[in-house]
Amino acid sequence: MIGEFIKTIKYREFAYKNNSNFYRHLKFNLKSLKKFINIQKKDVFVSNAYYDKDNRWIGCDLFFDIDIDNIKYPKLIVMLLNDKLNLNKFEIIFSGNGYHVVCYDESIRYLNSCERRMIAEYVRDKICNIDMVCTIDINRLRRIPTTINSKNNKVCIIKYSWRD
Repeated sequence: MIGEFIKTIKYREFAYKNNSNFYRHLKFNLKSLKKFINIQKKDVFVSNAYYDKDNRWIGCDLFFDIDIDNIKYPKLIVMLLNDKLNLNKFEIIFSGNGYHVVCYDESIRYLNSCERRMIAEYVRDKICNIDMVCTIDINRLRRIPTTINSKNNKVCIIKYSWRD
């Protein structure tokens, strides 16, 4: 399973890393993305942001990067955000190095960096250390499930999905 972002594929930016070169601002449909992943296999990324046809920013998922190899912490983040902010569309993804928590709720899609920082600080203070920059950055990329993290050759996979 590639992930929830597939429902909004036409609004996403894609990227990949090949050796030390990083290629961004790619567009795919589902068929071409699957074919590309099948060939590239390692280090393929999708944006947290949504872009219109003129490549203008129109929204962004709420994203947390946790470099801890313990599923307990991502689950606690989901529970906290559900309880305090009534958010309920999540994926917990093993990134090959730790976990990503992605919230797809439309209610958070238009938050600015300041508002994201407030949520990130709250999560950090209540649950665990997170990569603050990843949460605040509205143009951040994340690894696509089913692809391989070249740092350690582990596969990025979706561990849990919640949807209302």
